[in-house]
Amino acid sequence: MNKYSWTILVFFSWITLLLSAGKVSDRVLWKEDFSRFSSGSHPGCYHDGKGEVLVEDGRHFYRFPGGFMLGNGWNYYGSRHWRNYLLRFQLRFSEMASLYLVVKREGWRQQFKYLWYYVTITPGQVTVKAHNLTGTTEELPPARIEPVLKTNQWYDFEVKVTEKRIEVSLAEGRDRRVLWDHEVLPGGGGIDFHGSKGLDLASIEVEELEPEK
Repeated sequence: MNKYSWTILVFFSWITLLLSAGKVSDRVLWKEDFSRFSSGSHPGCYHDGKGEVLVEDGRHFYRFPGGFMLGNGWNYYGSRHWRNYLLRFQLRFSEMASLYLVVKREGWRQQFKYLWYYVTITPGQVTVKAHNLTGTTEELPPARIEPVLKTNQWYDFEVKVTEKRIEVSLAEGRDRRVLWDHEVLPGGGGIDFHGSKGLDLASIEVEELEPEK
């Protein structure tokens, strides 16, 4: 291959890489890596300023004070039109705590029998429940996490939400381990984080997925 051909090849490879990156960026519905906040700040947009942003080894993260992240519990991230999406976030337990991740948070607007789905993550278990105005419905089989997640260690979680399915996975390097996977009631909607103290969150991102056929 001569020098001219090599230059052309490198140029088109660079263009392809830029286009691919653009497509990925276009699919990001919402993200929060907390880098816009300084260490020690208390963002008023989350938990009414009760939580704290800290920096450790260059990573900005949010120390969870407990309760709904958006305060009153009726707001949500994103549009009610989120139907098929992949949520990624980093989670660290500083003690035995529970994260109640809210997904499909627009069922009540779409006249389904639930308000939202709670994906509950503890160091040893994943549980998914549909909630409505009168209590809990459709409590699905829990799944154990083995080995149990360690405290003071970061874990990369992925939650895939589609019209009729929720899948919870743990990313481990290049590998991905499915922890919980089950069919659920139809519908879609935004997300929120709810939980107890003893949690740190970082690198939250929601990516739009192609509708399942």
